[in-house]
Amino acid sequence: MEKYHTTLAARLEVAQSQGQQGIPVDDLKPLVKELLLLLSEFHDKNHAHLDIKPWNILVAPNGRLALCDVSSSHFHDPKNNITKHIPKRGSLGFLAIEILERRPVADARPADMYSLGATIAWLRGVQISPAPLDADEIIGDIDLAFHPETYSFANDFLRKLLLLPNEERPSANEALADPWLVGCDVEPRDISWLKYVVPSRDRVTFPHPGPIKPWPHT
Repeated sequence: MEKYHTTLAARLEVAQSQGQQGIPVDDLKPLVKELLLLLSEFHDKNHAHLDIKPWNILVAPNGRLALCDVSSSHFHDPKNNITKHIPKRGSLGFLAIEILERRPVADARPADMYSLGATIAWLRGVQISPAPLDADEIIGDIDLAFHPETYSFANDFLRKLLLLPNEERPSANEALADPWLVGCDVEPRDISWLKYVVPSRDRVTFPHPGPIKPWPHT
């Protein structure tokens, strides 16, 4: 059973202690792709995590990632697309505007994509201010994270996650095909068991060995 000793938040601290603005782009790209693989599987099971942030992304010594803290997750019933207010969950600064303002939505999964975008910016050393913001302010933050002349594909990728309305944001599966991630290879593996982690008594975390029990519905 794999142990997870740190988080992506700690990875940023290490990078900044070495005088860098944030995690270097070449190091960040495979992390983003692996996160999208995790989210893709999570979303394919009709769940929204609703608390994506650097502290909830665990890192094993071999670099594997896991999502933790599913206490805020929300089940999307594909047979029932009635719009509803999703309870405001998660952390300010990573919340999508539709969750922050409790707008009625039929599907909460696009909110995870906004949170992923805010997490990517944060890992580049840029804090996206809590929504709602003027689009020009968000663009300014994105340009700080990925200079448009140097990292145009990454800049465009982040704009899609942070600026598009929830119903137009790319899904995790669609984001995996984004031009920024083309050619970024992440070792394929069965990642379903990485979804749930539980804290041990000594605060080392272990992945749950798989969805033995039904996935939680909220």
